[in-house]
Amino acid sequence: MYPIPKEVLIHSCVLKNYSEEGAFGERKLISQTVLSNVRICVYGKAQRDIHSRNVKKCGVLYYDCRNSSPEDAEFMGEDFIGTVVFNGTEYEITSVKYFYGGDELHHLEVGLGGAV
Repeated sequence: MYPIPKEVLIHSCVLKNYSEEGAFGERKLISQTVLSNVRICVYGKAQRDIHSRNVKKCGVLYYDCRNSSPEDAEFMGEDFIGTVVFNGTEYEITSVKYFYGGDELHHLEVGLGGAV
């Protein structure tokens, strides 16, 4: 299977990993990595409750296993919380989907929740 072409992977962003939240909601920055040759699609998600209607920014980050860098990026873990900073907005990582081409990992689709 062919990699996602670099012409499509036009974005870069910052991946931040924080330690788990403490008793008072504080987080400590563990690492910060610049991701390049990725694709980010941001969209609005309407949320309604009894009192109001809000539109939250959400998105998907596409990370190709051959053309995106760095190769060792970690998006989720048991001992840290991941966020992505794109165009000045910080999004919390809500999911990571792995897609394979045969036996090899082809790309990841990283779900980005509402802005932090």
